[in-house]
Amino acid sequence: MKNLKLFLHSMLFMLGAWCYNVSEELADLSGRKWAIVQNPVTGRSRGKFAGAIFSTQFGKNTLRSKPLHVRNPQTLEQRIQRQRISVTMSTLRLFTSLVRSGFRLVATGMSAFNAAFKLAIQSNLTGSYPNILFNPVDLKLSSGNLQNALNPTAVKNLSNIDFSWNDNSGIGDALATDTFSLVCYDGYVNEVSKHTGIERSLAGGTIPIPSNWATGNEVYSYLFIESADGLRISESQYLGKITL
Repeated sequence: MKNLKLFLHSMLFMLGAWCYNVSEELADLSGRKWAIVQNPVTGRSRGKFAGAIFSTQFGKNTLRSKPLHVRNPQTLEQRIQRQRISVTMSTLRLFTSLVRSGFRLVATGMSAFNAAFKLAIQSNLTGSYPNILFNPVDLKLSSGNLQNALNPTAVKNLSNIDFSWNDNSGIGDALATDTFSLVCYDGYVNEVSKHTGIERSLAGGTIPIPSNWATGNEVYSYLFIESADGLRISESQYLGKITL
């Protein structure tokens, strides 16, 4: 009965082809093509039929093909792409909560994390296979147009990383109540430390250096800003590399 319902559902989809509208073609992280479809005959579609998979993502019907059998899954191009994905994911996952917040207002048709991943895999990789590396210098933790920090710095001070900036409240859309997220990333131990919720008017904040971040380690520092009502976010700023 279940297969019959799915078959009939698929036939309705074919009969509604006259009003089938492919509004956008996308590619997921593995490179497979899929399409957003809106068809008033089928309404919401979900399930599998032959080589097609129907689902709903971000409120839209989607249609994608099942993965094809790969005769040789170890071609050079496949190995390169797998390493690119692996290297990007292994670093970006450390910033998950940050990029989910920082990209949530600009992500369209995908999650905020996937929007950050898409940008990172295009912009943050250096070297060539099999030595592809992640470059933290160009990492973006947020995307938006809220007035950014003025003259921000991050420096080591004893057992802390001290952040400072000039209070530019009242310039453009900057408000004293905007909140800063301060972020440090130690690539040696592959860890992130952060301090969030610091108001713009305070003109500074501190991140204690974790005990396992050793002397000589290089730490990358960032910040981004969010309005108190959550409706505006700044472009993240890279403040530089600090040697502990």
